Amino acid sequence: MPPIPDQQLEERILSAARRLWRKYGERGLTLRGVARAADTTTPTVYKRFRNKEAIRLALALRFRDDMLAAAFESISVDEMPMRFLAYAEANPHEYDLLRLSWPQLFAPGRPRPGRALALAQMAARFGGAPEDYEQVADALFLLCHGTATMLTIGGTQRPTKQCMRSASRHATKSSSTLKSFVDTLSGHEKSGPAETCMPFPQRPIAPSSRPVLY
Repeated sequence: MPPIPDQQLEERILSAARRLWRKYGERGLTLRGVARAADTTTPTVYKRFRNKEAIRLALALRFRDDMLAAAFESISVDEMPMRFLAYAEANPHEYDLLRLSWPQLFAPGRPRPGRALALAQMAARFGGAPEDYEQVADALFLLCHGTATMLTIGGTQRPTKQCMRSASRHATKSSSTLKSFVDTLSGHEKSGPAETCMPFPQRPIAPSSRPVLY
C-alpha cells in the first residue's frame, strides 16, 4: 500500500521556518534546521523548496499576504499607511524579510494587490482613473517603507519613533494633506478656492526642542 502523502507538510515547513526566522533571523534559516523544526528530513524539505532562497521567498509572500490582509481592512486610503506601519512595528522580523525580498516581490508580472487597492481607493475618492494615481501610490509606499524601516531597525530611540509616527500620520492621514499630495504628484487641477495645507505647526520650533531624525 503506497504511503499517504502528508497534506500539511508544506505548512509545517513554513511554520517552522517562520519560528526560526523570528528567533534567529537569517542565520537560523537553514534547510537542516527547518527540517528539524518541522519534524521531517532535509531531503523532504528539498523536494518542496530547492534551496534556502526558495523558503525565504515563500515566507516573504506569506508575510506580504498578512500585511495585505491588514491593509484590506482599511475603510479609506488615509488608513492604509497607518495599518502598514502598525504591521511593521508589530512584526519587525517579518518586515525585515520583506525588505530583503522586495526585488522578488516586485518582479515584473507579479500581482500587486495592495497597490491596486490604493489606486482604486484614490480614484474613488478624488476622481479619475486608478492609473492616474500610480506615481502617488509609489510615493506613499516609499514614504511608508522608509518610516517602517526606521521603526523596525534596532537602536532607534522611543522619542524618535514617536516623532516618525507623528510625521507619517500628518503626511498621510490628514484628508487635506493627502489631497494636496495627490494634486502635487498627479498634476490634477484643484476645484474651488486654493487650499493651504500645513501638516506641521506654522510656528517655528526652537532648534533645541526639534527631534533629530537623521
